[in-house]
Amino acid sequence: PLLSFAQNQLNTVELENSARSLLEKYIYLAGEIRPDGRIDLARPFIQLFQNPRIMVFNDLNTRSELEMVSIRDYSREIKNSFPEGLLTRMDLDNMKIGSIPDDLENRMVVEVRVKKTVEGILRGQIYQQTSKVIFMIGFDLEDGQIRNLLIHGIKPVVEHDHDIIFSLSPAFSRISNQNLLDDTRFDLPWEISWRAGLSYQYMINSSWGIGAGLELSLNKHQLNLDKFDPLAGHDPHLEDIEWSGKLYYLELPLYGIYQYKPMQKLLLEAHLGGFIGYRIFEKIETSATNSHSGQRLYGVISDPFRYEIISGIDLGLTAEAGVRFALTPGISIFAYAGYRYGLVPLEKDLDISTPYGIYQGQFNPMFYKSSSSSFSRAFQAKFGLTYRIFGDKLF
Repeated sequence: PLLSFAQNQLNTVELENSARSLLEKYIYLAGEIRPDGRIDLARPFIQLFQNPRIMVFNDLNTRSELEMVSIRDYSREIKNSFPEGLLTRMDLDNMKIGSIPDDLENRMVVEVRVKKTVEGILRGQIYQQTSKVIFMIGFDLEDGQIRNLLIHGIKPVVEHDHDIIFSLSPAFSRISNQNLLDDTRFDLPWEISWRAGLSYQYMINSSWGIGAGLELSLNKHQLNLDKFDPLAGHDPHLEDIEWSGKLYYLELPLYGIYQYKPMQKLLLEAHLGGFIGYRIFEKIETSATNSHSGQRLYGVISDPFRYEIISGIDLGLTAEAGVRFALTPGISIFAYAGYRYGLVPLEKDLDISTPYGIYQGQFNPMFYKSSSSSFSRAFQAKFGLTYRIFGDKLF
């Protein structure tokens, strides 16, 4: 009841003006503390706080993003680290006044959120740090009048970044089948594939996050064979055989994120995770040369190319790393490089004999399953655009 009575008497306009006046004193005094000048200003600066032991967010520390120190130590660090002085700015026109709880010392405490920037020369280098902070300002309310404003603490605003990612990924993909790779009759070239999609990223803190999305992908594979071997006395007289498979998937990637910001506008980023995909359609083409006539034949193999023998699900692991560069405070471009490691065999389990499978594998690598399965593997690059919908801007 006492709190409700006090809140009813509180003039919010007067509170905002009083908080602004207090923060203007902070800006002036913090900027004037210097070891070669008016050292006595350190005392009135600390007197803006409830006591010298009040904990504040240390935005002068380049080693830790969330270090809290006493205001006495903060004042000392200004004097020791910035002999040329420290420029402090606050966006007071856009400060936000929070709710008013009751303090343990029977004082009113209001949270004031504001963007704060400090600039100075630190060890010969320009130092600049911009952060959103909360000033906890305590005051007495006497007959509806605000009295005795003091700062009870300064804490950082921890915001979680939310990004929308538009990406296009050219890739080099191929079938990985150890038996085929070890067989000199076969050649498994790397083919140009692609994937495009939309993802969402959520940063748990400034370094770690998670991401998920939806992508449309083309996994292209090719198998070249010098000639078909005869089987049971039958020789098809075909050489320079080419098998080309295009498998289209809808994929759901899920990955962890690590970010490091070495400078303004630039992010280094790494992703590690997995994906699951469902094949939505496919296209397989074959061609060969008749060794007698020299004629190039297309669609020469039909029966072995039944799509039901190809697994409809793709599952695997992904790893990629790269850089992101900010074009505007909310929009950035990126370039990553990575690898996709398929875990699900492309062929389904077939009840066929090993010799038959090896022979049919010359027609279709999905059949070539004597002791080794065929997997989809790819090196990929990823390029795209990032839009930050919530969180700290990149500059």
